Amino acid sequence: MANTPRDCQQSKIAIDLVFGLPLIEEGFLGVMVISEYLTKYPYVEPIK
Repeated sequence: MANTPRDCQQSKIAIDLVFGLPLIEEGFLGVMVISEYLTKYPYVEPIK
């Protein structure tokens, strides 16, 4: 049985930009949250 690429839920991600959070010393204005639909695992990256 050959491995073939499939268009499935595993390849979907969500990207949200969150602003308006309290400022901290480092000066970040917000965060970018990336999550995968299948596992719902979030990855958060600060935005300057």
